Amino acid sequence: GIHRYNFELPGAKGGARKDFDGKIVCVSGAASGIGKACAKAFLDAGACVLGLDINPDVASTFKSPAFMGIPTDLCDTAAVTKALETCVHCYGGIDVLVLNAGIVPKSALIEDLDPAVWDRSMDINLTASQRLMTASIPYLKLGVDPCIVIVGTKNAPAPGKSMAAYSCA
Repeated sequence: GIHRYNFELPGAKGGARKDFDGKIVCVSGAASGIGKACAKAFLDAGACVLGLDINPDVASTFKSPAFMGIPTDLCDTAAVTKALETCVHCYGGIDVLVLNAGIVPKSALIEDLDPAVWDRSMDINLTASQRLMTASIPYLKLGVDPCIVIVGTKNAPAPGKSMAAYSCA
């Protein structure tokens, strides 16, 4: 079975519960930008956070027993599965999934777009999130009030010129 672990941080003296006390959150793209800000917000709200990112710096992004940063190529299904299993083993489950990881490929007009740029954008910005979500769902089904947060881009409803590979993904 799954056993949940709550961490009492050094210097913590009881007091009011935080909104995400006891929750376990997985954030993709957690080494920088929006993903890092999301991870910090969840940590500040009392959650345990699994941060996934291809950047190895994710391992040391936050110095807290409530944060586990695992360098992970989200296009590698086996690596994603292993990272999630590690989180569940250490923290006891997954309650919230934040799909945030992504890249902004080199801009180009459709007629000049390198097919490799299109494929890489689709793999990282779309397919990797779908695979992470699929791998997380069995854990989320066992979670406490589980939810999925999908971080989107303003380019979806209002695509910029030469941003087809990014906006479509």
